[in-house]
Amino acid sequence: MGNKTLIYRKSVLLYQGENVNRPFLDILNQLERMDIIDVDDWFEIRDLRNEIAHDYDDNDLVAMNILNMIYRLRDDLEEILNSITVLIEKRY
Repeated sequence: MGNKTLIYRKSVLLYQGENVNRPFLDILNQLERMDIIDVDDWFEIRDLRNEIAHDYDDNDLVAMNILNMIYRLRDDLEEILNSITVLIEKRY
């Protein structure tokens, strides 16, 4: 997922004529100004990604809570993807 995220992020910024070789927080702020993401939501999604990277075989409750959070965030993730896709399609 990381490589696709990088490609989408850089594609959107290149479309806008932006320099993509900047600190990540600067890029997030630019994407927020473009109404593609909310920076706070992005960090929440990133934290969740970090949580699911661990093995929770011995703790069903933690695994269930993580899955529920993913389910709640799915619309936000889909909206981000759709926003980026629309911008890229307009360009090409």
